[in-house]
Amino acid sequence: MLTNCRLCNNKGADKKNSHIVSKFLGKELFISDIGNHAEQIYKNGKSRKIYSIPKEDFILCSTCEKRFEVLETYFARFFNKLRNYQNFPEDFLLQKLGVQDFICCKKLNPTLFKLFIYSLIWRLSISKHQTNENFKLPNKIE
Repeated sequence: MLTNCRLCNNKGADKKNSHIVSKFLGKELFISDIGNHAEQIYKNGKSRKIYSIPKEDFILCSTCEKRFEVLETYFARFFNKLRNYQNFPEDFLLQKLGVQDFICCKKLNPTLFKLFIYSLIWRLSISKHQTNENFKLPNKIE
């Protein structure tokens, strides 16, 4: 029997392999000259190879997973453009504050950006991979 989706709490959590952190944010961590993996180091000094961003089964329903997918696709495209900001003058402006250069995002929707950040924090908080209890959000906020 499926548990309820952790987000909507209405439908069964039927989705497998839900990324805890958006895949596009960490995919480059697993590409190097020594192989397509990263090293996870534990407090006791032991390590192991990991080959992908942590995923969990049965935390979301397919509908809520799709919600995250739409949001993540939007920001994956946004951050890809940001990497090449000079090619998108209608979206980004290089400015200076004192001696510091910064990129002004002309078309970034602050509400969508907050939603994206909140989605990352929420998934990290509910994750079984979460090892630092200080990171866990209170249940009421979660």
